[in-house]
Amino acid sequence: MRSVGEFQREITLRMTRGEWAAAAEAAAACRAAWPSASAGWLLGSFVALAAGENEEALRLVDERLAVDSTDLRCLLQRAESLLALGRKDDALAAAEAAASAPGGGAAALDAVGTFYVYAQEHARARRAYDRALAAAPGDALLLTRRA
Repeated sequence: MRSVGEFQREITLRMTRGEWAAAAEAAAACRAAWPSASAGWLLGSFVALAAGENEEALRLVDERLAVDSTDLRCLLQRAESLLALGRKDDALAAAEAAASAPGGGAAALDAVGTFYVYAQEHARARRAYDRALAAAPGDALLLTRRA
């Protein structure tokens, strides 16, 4: 049986080549082989979003979050999927859930800040970066992004 890492490499390679159907199939195979690992759900959602299948992207992360509601990467991907569907208020709530997820720290808040910038929510982004800097004072990358 292939490892999660092997599936991740295949999915990433196929996405890089623009082989969306093959990437989606590999993500489905990963979910079947490793149902308790978030990689198949998350990467499947990435593939669906990149292919313009926004409802499918949301469905996949929601299925994963039904198993582990604190999966930080899936919470953030849920925000991305909701934003792609034009559900900005729901997307912002999902981003806040990601920012509040346990164990995220500065890196998670950095990702949430980046999402807020993408969502044209600059005041929220600044607050996320402020929280990230409180967790990692003096981090040059965070200071640059906050500016």
